[in-house]
Amino acid sequence: MLKINNNYKVKILNLDYKGDGVTKIDNKFVYIKGLLKDEVAIIKLTNLNRRFGVGEIVEIIEPSINRRASLNKLGSLNLYHLSFNNQLDWQKDITKETLNKVLNKNVSVLDTITDLAEFNYRNKVVYHVMDENVLKLGLYTNNNEKLVVVNDFLLANKKVNEIVKLINQNEIKIKKNKVFNLIFKNNRINEILVTIVADSFEFKGLEELINILSNISNVKGVTINIKEYREKILGSKSKVLYGMNLLKDNNLLINDQSFMQVNFGVMDLTYSLIKEHVLGPKIIDAFSGVGSIGFSLYNENYEIIMLENNLANIKLANIIKNENNYYNVKIISGNAEDEIINLDGNTVIVDPPRKGLDIKFVNALKEIKVERFIYLSCNLQTLARDLKLLENEYEIDKVYPIKMFPQTNAFETLVILNGKKR
Repeated sequence: MLKINNNYKVKILNLDYKGDGVTKIDNKFVYIKGLLKDEVAIIKLTNLNRRFGVGEIVEIIEPSINRRASLNKLGSLNLYHLSFNNQLDWQKDITKETLNKVLNKNVSVLDTITDLAEFNYRNKVVYHVMDENVLKLGLYTNNNEKLVVVNDFLLANKKVNEIVKLINQNEIKIKKNKVFNLIFKNNRINEILVTIVADSFEFKGLEELINILSNISNVKGVTINIKEYREKILGSKSKVLYGMNLLKDNNLLINDQSFMQVNFGVMDLTYSLIKEHVLGPKIIDAFSGVGSIGFSLYNENYEIIMLENNLANIKLANIIKNENNYYNVKIISGNAEDEIINLDGNTVIVDPPRKGLDIKFVNALKEIKVERFIYLSCNLQTLARDLKLLENEYEIDKVYPIKMFPQTNAFETLVILNGKKR
């Protein structure tokens, strides 16, 4: 009989969708973070319920040839121990397994899309302020157990790492629980926008922090944002403290509130794939953000309609449209599920939040039934759910796993669907 705190020698059968090792002990599945397929290890059972158990590594006896390091202490590097090529294979396998299970059929999945850049790819990093009386920036460990100070985050822009290290070294005196986060955004030429998230527009140490940031040439703007809700990092109120609340990246604009894919290189590959598969002349870009997908498809022969409900994104999208004379782009302010039913087009593109598509949007898609439906998803489970709901009206043509987040177990998936003939 299995007992908590007992040690067991196991061999790992596979990796699950979180990248955890899976084994069986006494006919019960046990999951162990940090172990890889075919590894033999001694584990300690730490949790047990009627359905499964959870263990932790005591000793790896036979490491996998695909292991490159121990499990990283940071939760944001939870797949770092697996070689990069095997990360790509794992994502493809889990994508296929998930879609096959939910859709109850064999779905063909293409190789994982990557630009081969494993590190320093993130153009946005959210650091947490440690619970101390000096300003120290950190990230959460695995399982969100605690915050640890981080000076050199492997996924962050190298210049951002330099700035974070400088801030940590200066040990600016602050009051606990007054400053919550520092957010760094950068464009491709390493210009940086810093957002301070706090409980008020003034706090102890702010002047010293601004003095440090304003003397760094790469920092083009510093804003302060007032946290309003515990579950959300950013609130609605921002104030510019230095420079401008704006970065330019090619034809796009970035501010403290705007959404942008965190990996420019893989974003470009993904948008190129979308461009290959769109059918014109009328394209609807739902959940459009600042218009990064829609504007990437710009063609004088296309009419592009963007649907977005975030006012900060809409404002930037209109500036981009006017600055670049994108005269055949129309930007509609409203919820995609409310607006889509009033439109018709040849292609509908969606890039929804993690919760996936609202059932009202799904029903509208069934009703308008476009020739081509393109779904870019950051949540494999809600993607599979939505594809199941649409399977009578739309047929899957291609599935591309997208390695948008190397060294992590996060998924991005691009699915191309064709409308079935009535």
